[in-house]
Amino acid sequence: GDGEVLGYDLRTQSLQIKREVGYMTQKFSFYEDLTIAENLRYFAAVVGTPRSGLGAEVARVLDLVDLADHADSTVQNLSGGQASR
Repeated sequence: GDGEVLGYDLRTQSLQIKREVGYMTQKFSFYEDLTIAENLRYFAAVVGTPRSGLGAEVARVLDLVDLADHADSTVQNLSGGQASR
């Protein structure tokens, strides 16, 4: 079938859709046995961040949510507030 989201064709313009649509689950959706940086790298790759820019993007997001000092901590060791960021 055919479909559109925000005027974009689902079959041919999925990258544009991903850039404009966010998704936030009520329950946290990360891998607790990975570090924060590893989780960010994984999900950045899933949404199509170019490999050459992954490191810079992970660093930018860590700074944005004030977790740069915890980048190498596993998610299971974070407080609830840190995990929600």
